[in-house]
Amino acid sequence: MRIKSSSFDSETKSRLRGEYELLLSFNEYNDIMKMSEYHRKACKLLKEPTSFLDTNDSWTFGSPSVLYMFHRTNGNLD
Repeated sequence: MRIKSSSFDSETKSRLRGEYELLLSFNEYNDIMKMSEYHRKACKLLKEPTSFLDTNDSWTFGSPSVLYMFHRTNGNLD
């Protein structure tokens, strides 16, 4: 099922774009500068806290360790 973007008001479109930018930031998890770019875009678009992140949940987002959260490239750990 495809939904036409014209069926959303401008506030809803802005919120969805902001949520999308925030989701894209996780693709750049190991590059703080790139991740920050997405966060800045999301902040400009979102007027309220994101709806897909549970702020009462673990800050590691289910990652088994802090090391795994920040290091995802095999063979490159110094």
